[in-house]
Amino acid sequence: MPDGLDHDDSFRLRLEGRAEKLEVARLRLTALAQMLTSIRWKSRLRSNTALLRETAAAQGGVEEALTVVARRAKSEAWPPSSDVVRTAAEVERLSNRVASLSLRRLGVQCRPEDLSQRLEHLELVVLAEPRLVLPGQRWKTAQQVLPLTHPDVKRAADFAGLLESLFKRPMQPSARVPFSLEELDTLTQAWPDGQAALASLWARVERVDTAGTLTAFLRRRASNMPMRAPLNGAERVLAAEFWSHFAEGRLEELGQRLVAPVACAEGERFEVLRWLIQRETSPEVRLPASSTLSDARGGLIELAVELSAVPPPKSRTETWWRKLQLRAQRAQSAEADPDHQKLQDNLRLFLRVIQPPHKTPVYRAVATLSHAVVSNGSEPATLVALVEAMKTKLS
Repeated sequence: MPDGLDHDDSFRLRLEGRAEKLEVARLRLTALAQMLTSIRWKSRLRSNTALLRETAAAQGGVEEALTVVARRAKSEAWPPSSDVVRTAAEVERLSNRVASLSLRRLGVQCRPEDLSQRLEHLELVVLAEPRLVLPGQRWKTAQQVLPLTHPDVKRAADFAGLLESLFKRPMQPSARVPFSLEELDTLTQAWPDGQAALASLWARVERVDTAGTLTAFLRRRASNMPMRAPLNGAERVLAAEFWSHFAEGRLEELGQRLVAPVACAEGERFEVLRWLIQRETSPEVRLPASSTLSDARGGLIELAVELSAVPPPKSRTETWWRKLQLRAQRAQSAEADPDHQKLQDNLRLFLRVIQPPHKTPVYRAVATLSHAVVSNGSEPATLVALVEAMKTKLS
């Protein structure tokens, strides 16, 4: 075996895989240099964004390998003609060339950036450049703009997986909340981040789509339930969008069913659901006030839930009436809240149609019936007074 080859094998062993890393980097950098000098450099890079991401991600390891080769070549007197030393020199030259070409394409504002940052910036430029997306290019463009390796795509995919696991299960029309406390807490933590990831991705699509045709195309596709596991970034985003809308509808439905006639606002939803789950095992637990839920509004929701299922006569103990009065007192100060009037009107209607214990009841689920507002002074005017009148009539 020639001495040169023997030396090269020895150098490779001592570099512990760094020589192979430099050879891969040489191929990538050569390809990028050719693309960046092309007249159609944007379209060529757009078709090879994975190369940009891989090169940027590997650049830290490449620079470390170049440092190790330079140090060992100097301390151990490696001959400049060896393959390892020549490869390192070529990779360094190509890195400088690609960095220079990238700066020329990006502009002087990117001068402080290193090669890895410039490559990441190039990816954003070529992908997010506003352009007219023709019908035959829509799906291909969507896959380019929403790559599988994008951090927001990964966040959206994780969000979709959580939502599918929770909301794909059958939801019975019973009064029970179909989640455990642990599941609800996980959903509460994941919801803001998942929604933010989706908003960021749709903004990314809209920046590219000057005519709005790509956005409309993807929105239509996102309305269909995914029938198989997503294979690329665009499919993962569409799956996340579908399950996000589906979960939004289910959560709204739960709020309407469990706390009607009070309308559960989006910011209150998870706090109310958490309280409802706790209430299933501890009926006396209170809905705590928070930065998004005032004490008076908490009382409105508590009173609405209590009135949604009035117990049979034998279960209407003094303790139950006292609980109802406490909820009404807490809710009384929410007079400026539109839901206060809704609840008061429903209580007034309830008071009109209920029959004393010796008569046959003629009402059922009246809390959701529409009716005219009557305030002629002939009926109790506050929630506390209405609850007291209800107690008198049913006793």
